[in-house]
Amino acid sequence: MLLLLVAIGFIGCQDGSSQKPMLWEIQTSPPSYLFGTYHTKDPAFIPPKIVFDKLKKSQRLYTEIILSQEAYDQINAFATLSPPVPLDKRVSNVTIRKIKNYLQDINSSLRIEDFSNLHLWAVGIVLSNEPENIIFGNRDFMDEQLVNYAKKNKIQTKGLEEWREQLEFLSTLLIAQQEDLLRYIIDSLSHKEAIQEWYSAGEPDGFVELEKKVSQEYYHLMEPMRLARNETMARRIDILLQSKPKMGYFFAIGAGHLGQSDGVIEKLEQKGYKLKKLQ
Repeated sequence: MLLLLVAIGFIGCQDGSSQKPMLWEIQTSPPSYLFGTYHTKDPAFIPPKIVFDKLKKSQRLYTEIILSQEAYDQINAFATLSPPVPLDKRVSNVTIRKIKNYLQDINSSLRIEDFSNLHLWAVGIVLSNEPENIIFGNRDFMDEQLVNYAKKNKIQTKGLEEWREQLEFLSTLLIAQQEDLLRYIIDSLSHKEAIQEWYSAGEPDGFVELEKKVSQEYYHLMEPMRLARNETMARRIDILLQSKPKMGYFFAIGAGHLGQSDGVIEKLEQKGYKLKKLQ
């Protein structure tokens, strides 16, 4: 999974050369880097060479959360509903039909009965990842690719956030809101081409407008989480840069957090940092 709730499709070429990377140099000494990731396993979205080159020059990689088996096990435990409750006892018949049609459309082997032991918000995450898992199987997501590359090059890997900070927000949504989220995730598939084009263009502004096109309701539901996380990540990046100014960092976070006047880039610039877009 983990952290983008929009299921996204796939374009590009195998080496990522058709992409304009969302990559910025934070002009400190030594320089650090900020990269916007895309939650996909598709080899067409392997980051361009410049991304790995800048990562290799860095001493520490920070993704949104620590990506480790221990973290995944903790997330799975947090997502588990005990005792299980059948999904058709928790959501409307309309939502059940929508999920069934979705699973059929993507040729998934999952059944409604398979979701009895998951919280509703976790069902949404599973649904968002299912197309990728069907097509690309055990391939790594983009942020996992960066972590594996860092480890091979003996670069320390850490997380800007705790996974609980992300998932506890979802778990506090009302049941009706979590059911709405399930439907928004499925509906978002009809907007996948616009999202693909936005990411490949390499310009972070415009993400909020895309969210609104998917659903005004989805936007209003998730906007508090996005804004809070933007503030948290910018603040923690600043703390790291200030506390160890001789350390070269590579920060890899979801591209949807970078742009707009309330995005991480603007917040870092407000703190006095100069950022240069790299091609």
